[in-house]
Amino acid sequence: MKTSMSRPGLESACLVLAACLSLCVVPALARGADAAAESPGGPLGAQDEAADANDPKNANAKLTELTSELRRLADQYGPDSVALQAKLLLRAGVAGALGPIEVKVAGPSARLGSEYLEVVVDTGLFFDQAQGTAQQRADQVWSGVAEPALEEMTSFDLRPAGLEVIFLYRVQDLSGSPTARIDPSVGGRTERLAIALDRSLLASLARDETVGIALRGAVRFDTSEPVQ
Repeated sequence: MKTSMSRPGLESACLVLAACLSLCVVPALARGADAAAESPGGPLGAQDEAADANDPKNANAKLTELTSELRRLADQYGPDSVALQAKLLLRAGVAGALGPIEVKVAGPSARLGSEYLEVVVDTGLFFDQAQGTAQQRADQVWSGVAEPALEEMTSFDLRPAGLEVIFLYRVQDLSGSPTARIDPSVGGRTERLAIALDRSLLASLARDETVGIALRGAVRFDTSEPVQ
């Protein structure tokens, strides 16, 4: 189902999304770049939520903080930046995230320049190195998280107007033991998928003119810079 984030409904949507986040529907919502600079403690994470879970006063304060942060992001980077965050968070969870999910709206893209809004998604996804190639893992992140989140949007009111999304996910080598299973607590090698959609492609996607295979062919798809 496609959804959009218009200004009249923005405040209610911020409240609903913040409430979902505070109830741990997803483990974490990372702050934007400016907020992160102001708060050296970094992204809001699952430990913060656990500490607040049994204290209504702290939970209400956290809800207010999250709502304020979502409003700030919408004002600075466009109302659909909030809708897109929600879609990416939820889709990463549906795709089978085993670790915390974090989304950060980072501002103008460091790689692509001032015409693209950079969003970084730590998907919480883990892969067994033996079960596929790096390209196959990137394809799974595209089909399981990126593509459905993008295709559910009906508008892309973003500032800047282009979009770069960087997905992070982890790979574990389980070859040392035939009975070994993925263990999120021990981390793993981080790989990345970066996708870029310019303003015209986002407009075409919002109108359902470029979807499915056509969308995959039109998106700039980069796995060349894995995170070490």
